[in-house]
Amino acid sequence: MKNSSHISANDQDDPKVLRKAVVHIVGPNRLQNKLLCTVLTKKAGIKCTWSLSLDTAGPFHPHPEAPYVLLFDCLQTDLPRLWPLIALGSHVTAPRCYIALFNVNSELGLEKEALDRGVRGIFHEDDDVETLAKGLVSLMAGQLWYSRETLSKCLLEQKRWKKVSHETIAVTHREKEILVKLASGMSNKEIALELCVSTHTVKSHIYNLYKKIGVPNRLQAVLWGITHL
Repeated sequence: MKNSSHISANDQDDPKVLRKAVVHIVGPNRLQNKLLCTVLTKKAGIKCTWSLSLDTAGPFHPHPEAPYVLLFDCLQTDLPRLWPLIALGSHVTAPRCYIALFNVNSELGLEKEALDRGVRGIFHEDDDVETLAKGLVSLMAGQLWYSRETLSKCLLEQKRWKKVSHETIAVTHREKEILVKLASGMSNKEIALELCVSTHTVKSHIYNLYKKIGVPNRLQAVLWGITHL
């Protein structure tokens, strides 16, 4: 997947906990599910399970602190059926359950709606196994897996599902600029070079922004921007 942005929710995640992470594939293609589980285990060391539906998935999440990725197969799945599945997956009793989609037709243009519905990442039909494995590892580390274009567009778009109230926090023009660049996956150094300021100045702006909007990290800042700007 080209130009995918990785925004970490917790850069200090315990590697031992991540090793206990599980990816669970949900989809009607039995042969594909089995083969994909085998390949992901061998290529990336990812513990992987599968089921034809959520109803037949069995007990969830063997380790309460480790990430659990629900990976929904979207091949030949229409949107009216897809969104209820995602909503159902959101109620899985796993404290760190992340939902992602694969075999997505890029022509559908569902990235914005998927992000609004809490989907953490999307893999398209033409993505190879290496890309899928890399993306799943990123998801398990608390990152988003979307194109930079998608994240920037979502952040800049003015029409939101919720109207902004009079209590909206006043974010400065420079803070908005930095939010856009955070959404595009840029590092502090890259932001500093583009804005012609020092990395210390960038860090100060980011710290002040976190404090102003009440978030602990980049991922939450970007999600706040998508909702409120």
